[in-house]
Amino acid sequence: MSAVLSRATAPITRLAGSIFILGLGTGLVLVGLPLLILHEYGTGLGLGLVIGLRILPNFLLGPSVGGYIDARDPRRIAIVASLASAAFTVLMPLTSALWQLCVLAVALGLTSMFTGPARMALRSWLIPEGREMDGNASIVTAERVPDVLGPAMVGPLLVVGDLDWLFYGGGLLTVLACVPLLGLGRMPRSSAPEPAARASGAGLLSLRGIVGRLFTDNARSLAEVVRVDGTLSALTITGFTYVFALGVGRIFLSEYSIRHFPSLHGALGYLMAAMAFGGILGSIAAPG
Repeated sequence: MSAVLSRATAPITRLAGSIFILGLGTGLVLVGLPLLILHEYGTGLGLGLVIGLRILPNFLLGPSVGGYIDARDPRRIAIVASLASAAFTVLMPLTSALWQLCVLAVALGLTSMFTGPARMALRSWLIPEGREMDGNASIVTAERVPDVLGPAMVGPLLVVGDLDWLFYGGGLLTVLACVPLLGLGRMPRSSAPEPAARASGAGLLSLRGIVGRLFTDNARSLAEVVRVDGTLSALTITGFTYVFALGVGRIFLSEYSIRHFPSLHGALGYLMAAMAFGGILGSIAAPG
């Protein structure tokens, strides 16, 4: 019985491990990017611009990602997107102008739309029937713990190295996050029908068709779903305001840490780790 249970949980352990390692790398970059901008360019405006550009692809293209992943092998998408994300990450400390960082921020935002969601899409294939609670608990833990550990690692790394180490370490961890996925094998394709827009060759070849699908059809469909579902409307509003407040908070903490703790290595990392820890405590206390 224990051998059967071990075989059933091994794929979930691999997936959780991949998510955990990816989260550590993301945590290093989320701290390193504001510090790089403020140290090299000293401008809060540039910091806000880069952070906004990193989120922009999710805002514009997010509704298309789910259908794309569902119609393909999510394991392969997760690996390819992670490798691309690692490449963009290690290029960041090599830039010499703010516009170059802006371009890489957009590229990183594009790849991040696939690295996480593609891994989440693997859950339905890997969690055995009857063990949904255990599997999801493992995955949620693997997501949340790096939010604290990743930024907290910044201090020790800055003691033994410089700011570039955060990006090289983040890139390395993003590559290592692919390793646990290699043993999963190819995932079966979804039986969900292809989106109507993809079925039309003319729609794909036409720039007008592409723009219409991204900015008109998706927006209209999403707005209609949100409009008719009161719960989804509330969650959408809450999610939007949360992400906005989180972005503002990161910009504030970035300048605050440099101004008030200039001699403390990794001050921003510790502050962001504390913010993430507070989020975990809040999610535990909220049901009560």
